Amino acid sequence: MRPLSLNMQYFGPFIDEKVDFRHLSKSQLFLICGKTGSGKTMIFDAMVYALFGKTSTESREEVDLRSHFADPKLPTKVQFEFEIKGDEYLITRTVKYIKEGNKNPSNATVEVYKKIDDKWNLETKSINTSNDYLKQLLHMNVKQFRQILILPQGEFKQFLVSNSTDKRSILRTLFDSDRFEELQDQLELEMKKELALIESHYQKISQYMNDMHDFENEQLIDIKTIEGHRYEVILNSLDLYEKVGHENLEVSMVEKGKQEQQVNEIEKILKQDKALNETFDTLLEKQEILDELKKDESKINDLRKQLKYLKTVQNMTYQYNQLRDKEHSLNNEVKQEEEIQQSIESNTTNLNEITERIEQLNRNSERINEFRQFVQNTNHIKLSLNKYIEAETKFPNIIEEQKNLNKLIDKDKHEIETLKSKLESTHYDESEEQDKIKEQETLKLNLQELQTKQKQYSEKLELLDKQKEYTSQLTHLEKEKTQFEVKLNEKSQFDILNVEDEILKIQKHVHQGDDCPICGSIIESINGNVDFKSLKKEREQQLEVERNLHAINNEITSYNERLNITNEQLNKLENITDTQTEINHTTEHIDKLVNELQIYRETKQQIQRFKNDKYDVEKKITNNELQLNNIKHLISKYENDLSYFKQETGFDTVNKFEKQSDFYAIEIKAYDNELNQLTVQLEKFNEEKQNLQMKIATVSERKSMIGEQIKLATDYLNTEMTKHNIASYEQLDELLQQVKHIDEYEEKINQYDKRYIEVKAIVKELSKKVQDKERADTSETESKLTEAKEALTVIVKQMNQLQLKIDQNKQKIIAIRQVVEKIENDLQDQEELIELSRIMNGKNSQKLSLENYVLIYYLNHILDNANRHFLKMTNNRYQLVRKKEKSQGLSGLEMEVFDRFSNRTRHITSLSGGETFQASLSLAIGLSNVVQQEAGAIHLESMFIDEGFGTLDSETLETALDTLVNIQMSGRLVGIISHVSELKTRIPTILNVNKNGFLSTTSFNEN
Repeated sequence: MRPLSLNMQYFGPFIDEKVDFRHLSKSQLFLICGKTGSGKTMIFDAMVYALFGKTSTESREEVDLRSHFADPKLPTKVQFEFEIKGDEYLITRTVKYIKEGNKNPSNATVEVYKKIDDKWNLETKSINTSNDYLKQLLHMNVKQFRQILILPQGEFKQFLVSNSTDKRSILRTLFDSDRFEELQDQLELEMKKELALIESHYQKISQYMNDMHDFENEQLIDIKTIEGHRYEVILNSLDLYEKVGHENLEVSMVEKGKQEQQVNEIEKILKQDKALNETFDTLLEKQEILDELKKDESKINDLRKQLKYLKTVQNMTYQYNQLRDKEHSLNNEVKQEEEIQQSIESNTTNLNEITERIEQLNRNSERINEFRQFVQNTNHIKLSLNKYIEAETKFPNIIEEQKNLNKLIDKDKHEIETLKSKLESTHYDESEEQDKIKEQETLKLNLQELQTKQKQYSEKLELLDKQKEYTSQLTHLEKEKTQFEVKLNEKSQFDILNVEDEILKIQKHVHQGDDCPICGSIIESINGNVDFKSLKKEREQQLEVERNLHAINNEITSYNERLNITNEQLNKLENITDTQTEINHTTEHIDKLVNELQIYRETKQQIQRFKNDKYDVEKKITNNELQLNNIKHLISKYENDLSYFKQETGFDTVNKFEKQSDFYAIEIKAYDNELNQLTVQLEKFNEEKQNLQMKIATVSERKSMIGEQIKLATDYLNTEMTKHNIASYEQLDELLQQVKHIDEYEEKINQYDKRYIEVKAIVKELSKKVQDKERADTSETESKLTEAKEALTVIVKQMNQLQLKIDQNKQKIIAIRQVVEKIENDLQDQEELIELSRIMNGKNSQKLSLENYVLIYYLNHILDNANRHFLKMTNNRYQLVRKKEKSQGLSGLEMEVFDRFSNRTRHITSLSGGETFQASLSLAIGLSNVVQQEAGAIHLESMFIDEGFGTLDSETLETALDTLVNIQMSGRLVGIISHVSELKTRIPTILNVNKNGFLSTTSFNEN
């Protein structure tokens, strides 16, 4: 950060003061001097307040910054312009104060600007946002700013004596070491994740072991209590789980085999007893069925006799059915003959009616032929009817449109004649306009030259005023110089302070009556009581006159330089005269030309408008004439169409023709449709008549044939009925109805015979099986079987549960081995990461974290750089060293002083005031140099020191000044506040803070 300008309004003793640090472009080292209370420290306060809203020291409050003589209506304001990395920034900040007439204080305000393309661009204006913005820009807070860039009065040793925590905060900001802490945190987080992952694996192993089945084995129960991190012991014991499980399973399988054998034996006995009892039950059942069959034997024999008789009668069934069918067919033929006869009569009636209607239509055919001839002759008109309708409809309108177009064309032709007259009467000369434009451009160039000369003339008048002022000042200063020279001559007859020792020596070596060694006269008396105090006072007055004379000579030299520069500038402007009259005349001439050119432009625009209007009207006439030609063509076409229509149709209008033509077409269509329908119907009825005649002949033939068949069937049945003693057809019908059940009777008899034989054979067989045997009692055997099966079920269930436990243990064993393999892989992969994280987070022999190690590295560089200056200032006695003690945390950043005289280290606070200032100054210089070398986040381009030089002796002061001179030669700006007079002669540039009553002003002076 490098200051450029500082403007203070009602700030401390400054009412409206601007300090322009750009005067320091040639000199990087400057001294701020002034009387006590003049406001030297207030300049540092103003810069710090602009940046942070705080003062340069913790002891001064914000309310102390407002001037007691401020206008009650105006705020206390600081405007600070500075540069960082080539970018310029401007801060405007006000101090909280109570405005006149208000009870509550007005809030402080702040605005931050950045220069972009030579323009100030507002970045932020809220206090919190602006403070954050500036902290981020400067990469430090107010406390760090005080310790690094400003060594405030009474606080310059804070960074020197600060603890590790405060130093760490400052150094990490300066060297942007946050990234190392982030790396530490990231590695530690990764380590914790990996350790947590491995711990989760241990927990999984413990959980799997807890879920393992121990089969109530004491050894396995003990193994389950082993923790997951002892996975190697657990791995060695997993085979024991499988061994114990399979041993228990083999015992259960043996028990299951014995129980299954017992169940099979009981089931075999029970099966034999049940089979015997089933045989007894079946025998009893079949015997009962056989008895029932014997009871139905007489009925079945009667049915056999009836079946035999029905089979003899069965031969007559076909002939009897044929007789009934033929009689039925004969009745149907008689009915059909009657229906055909009725159809013939109806057909004859229809034929007569159709023939009569056709004759009526033939009598009307002549009229229809006339209609048909008219339609055929006018068919071509009918096809193009829309054309004639259009001609008839649009013909009157097109005639009217023709009249209107003729009127428009006549009107437009008249308008063209008017525009031609206007164009002929309007005058415009383009060459005259171009001459005027050239004349205007020439006058503008002349005006620019005259204005430049007039500006130079104004500068000449200002220089003449300065010349008079400088001459007047020089005259006044020459008078003052003469007065001071007279006084100096009066007081410089002898230098009593320089000859005081010589007088005393002469008094010792001369005696009364001797010749004076100085003037040669005889010494009449020797006065031993010379008033040296009065002589010293006179010498002080003489020195004051010399200082005033020196100041006046400096001012005379300054004014002579200014006057010479002014005279040189006036010589350059000697021939420059007042050109205002010429400027006014030229301006009037230009304005006149502007008005004339405006008239030319308006005339040119008017001519162009007339031409455009003439072109538009001509174009309109052309379009209307084209449209008129089209209309004439349409009129001729419509007239020809209407004439041809009347000639072909004989009608005056299209509507009448269309109605008549439609009527004829309808009549023709109705006639043709009816005639066609009647013709079709006539053909249909004639065909129907022929079909009916053929049908009635066919029916008569079938009637005759069926009668012969009925007679043959009747003769056969009468012979058979006599043979079988059947008296009537009714009796024959009853017998024939029973014949239908012959198959049923035969099936019934066959089923009975088959059933009887089967049952009789089964009874005989079963009787042999149970001969000499009794029924068995199965209840006791069934009870034994139930008990044996229940015992087997229990054994099987236990064995299944045991198998399930073995399978589950097997899955858990596989899972445990997989987790162990993963643990070993993870431990192998992450061992280096975990070790690196521990080392970087301070768990190492040095007990230093990575960030602390880096900061110690930078601090060592700072101390090395600082000691080059500190040793020089202290005549190689002292040097700053870092404490070497190891401790966990933020250790390693405390500093001590090594005293080469005692060859021991001392605490920082044991240094004297002057030594502490030397150490603080050296440390600040070393810090600035290292930061610049390392190109950290902060650019330390400035350093400000408030007092501390008064504690140094003259030799040490010279050494400190040499150090500061070397710093400013490296391009850094160094500002010093001090009352030490020797500094004024050593530092080339001085910022004087002049106190005038309660107000102060500033000015830069060069030695």
